[in-house]
Amino acid sequence: MVLPAALAQSASPQNAAARQISGAGSTAAQPIYRAWAESWGKSGGVALEYAGVGSSAGLKRMAEGDLDFGASDVMPSADDVSKRNWVFFPTAVSGAVPVVNLPGVARGRLQLSGATLAAIYTGQISRWDDATIRAENAGLTLPALPIVRVVRKEGSGTSFHFSAYLAAVSPAFATEVGKASSSPKWPGEPVRAEGSKGIAETVAATSGAIGYVEFNWVERAKLNAVRVRNASGQSVAASTAAFRAAVLASPWMRGDFTAPLTNIAADSAWPITMPTYVVFPKRAARAQSTARAVDFFVWSFLHGDDLLDQSAFVRLPDRVQAKAFGVLLQVTDAQGVPLLKGLPMPVTRGAE
Repeated sequence: MVLPAALAQSASPQNAAARQISGAGSTAAQPIYRAWAESWGKSGGVALEYAGVGSSAGLKRMAEGDLDFGASDVMPSADDVSKRNWVFFPTAVSGAVPVVNLPGVARGRLQLSGATLAAIYTGQISRWDDATIRAENAGLTLPALPIVRVVRKEGSGTSFHFSAYLAAVSPAFATEVGKASSSPKWPGEPVRAEGSKGIAETVAATSGAIGYVEFNWVERAKLNAVRVRNASGQSVAASTAAFRAAVLASPWMRGDFTAPLTNIAADSAWPITMPTYVVFPKRAARAQSTARAVDFFVWSFLHGDDLLDQSAFVRLPDRVQAKAFGVLLQVTDAQGVPLLKGLPMPVTRGAE
């Protein structure tokens, strides 16, 4: 990407005073913000204090006014954006992934349709040797174990996208649980764990468990990820290539980052692909540190693509990233003066 001189000076970390910027929210996005901040710091940028407290808690803290930015895997509501005078934009794309602990079943071998996954999470299917699961896994020996459902204890964007997908593919789930929620009202008494780390640890320690985590936790915790049948009828494994396939077949390629990425009809698309967003005050009360937070995201968009790949995320399409820069230009100080000067021009990257 090419920066105008004024913006290059604004985005240069060497120009920032040595103090922290603060953000909180999404646990899914925490690895990439940590990686970006570490690299930014080596270039002279200020420290980022980021708390992975979950999307709902991050937006709550943002509303309380004690952050430079909030982070959420769910778009803030139109009501919150209007009432609180916020702006928001996506930073990267990943996916929610169901994971299991099934003795005798190798990693990546279990496959489930969305309808079956929904029936598991409503409690309609309660054993791993149920005929429906066996029919979808011919030739695979399934243990005669009860299913232990593991869900998030706190409100989370991962829960929102996971429940949104289950509701999209199962009318029964939509009726019983609802269409999408950061805190779904799961039927029965599932095991509740705090954060993605808690779900990963609980699933790993519990024979017969099933949970859902962000993709980066699959390799980090060596979890057994489930292959899921997508809207094109293909059984696919979660991967950055599968998330990218969902993005490429979505309205995001036209710059519409408000469109959902779940259940996209493309042969190789992961059906529970999810974006992650950041939220800024449109008029910043703490302008000095918020300006540094703006600089952090400009620098990250310009220099952070390799770190996205290493952290198991997918970069934004060029049109969406250009819109993100446009959103950053709307962030002002209390007098209405933009905290960012100029607008970067994205480098064209072929199909993206």
